[in-house]
Amino acid sequence: MKRTASAVALVFAMSLSIGAAPTTWTGKISDDHCGATHKPMDGKKMTDRECTEMCITGGGKYVFVAKGKVFQIADQKDPALATHAGHTVMLTGEMKGETITVSKIEMPKTEKK
Repeated sequence: MKRTASAVALVFAMSLSIGAAPTTWTGKISDDHCGATHKPMDGKKMTDRECTEMCITGGGKYVFVAKGKVFQIADQKDPALATHAGHTVMLTGEMKGETITVSKIEMPKTEKK
């Protein structure tokens, strides 16, 4: 009986440490200042990329926007974030709460840089 209980406890503990499988979402790399909507500032029309870059340079953080919802990104130093700022991407990672730990960012085959 003790062996069975120990085995069950071990399997349960191992399943917790494995975590959730990575998921892929389609959405946009944005910044926490603008979130889902980039609006002209001081009458200047900017692309989503230009706006995101400006906000990040001003101290903002990258976020991922999917279906109108804004998610935080855990690793702000991932170089793929700057590469894809303002772009619609396929983002793969693990979500915990409202934060995604990114493992891969790539452009959908239909959209060009």
